[in-house]
Amino acid sequence: MNVKRGDLFEQLGTGSKKDKSGNRKMFQWQGEKRKPLEGEYYLSGAIVEAYKAFSDLSSEFLIAVPVMVQERIVRTVVSSKGDKMTNIERLTSFDVTEGANISRWRERHAAALAYPTKHEKAILGLLRGWLVYADEHKERFEGEIGEDYFLGPAWAVIGGNIRTLLNGETGRLDCGTLDGVLCDTLTNQNYSPEDF
Repeated sequence: MNVKRGDLFEQLGTGSKKDKSGNRKMFQWQGEKRKPLEGEYYLSGAIVEAYKAFSDLSSEFLIAVPVMVQERIVRTVVSSKGDKMTNIERLTSFDVTEGANISRWRERHAAALAYPTKHEKAILGLLRGWLVYADEHKERFEGEIGEDYFLGPAWAVIGGNIRTLLNGETGRLDCGTLDGVLCDTLTNQNYSPEDF
């Protein structure tokens, strides 16, 4: 289990519950590894989450401390008039409450966007940089990156390489959602995602 001191995690089964102030209870590892005592929280699992010890445990775990964090998720709404989002807005433009939510993937994905750890930070950094580059290109040159015959192909190859990295470690991020952002952005720039 790759956990760094200061990383934040959810408690198993609690998801995105907030208090009246809009704060959310998360759990943080502060460097202690030992056998949890009754009532303490510890980290475990392939998708790391916090668990409460209902009795003294005989195995060592990473001890988690509860902390309250302010929600930072930004949700973008596309107007009914069809106003176009910027490329970076696509990254956060999903609704965590709509439809079926099998295994609470939307909450985990939203938590990773708001509080990324390890590989999540790396993937989101790459994706955000790629998306912002296209937005900044449009603002600076008053034209889409896909219309630039010199920079456009290099930018598209980077997007294809980020798609490949989604096959590796991505933490709580939902790769289908991120792949959709990548494919939609490439398609909007007149590139076929299947070419990369």
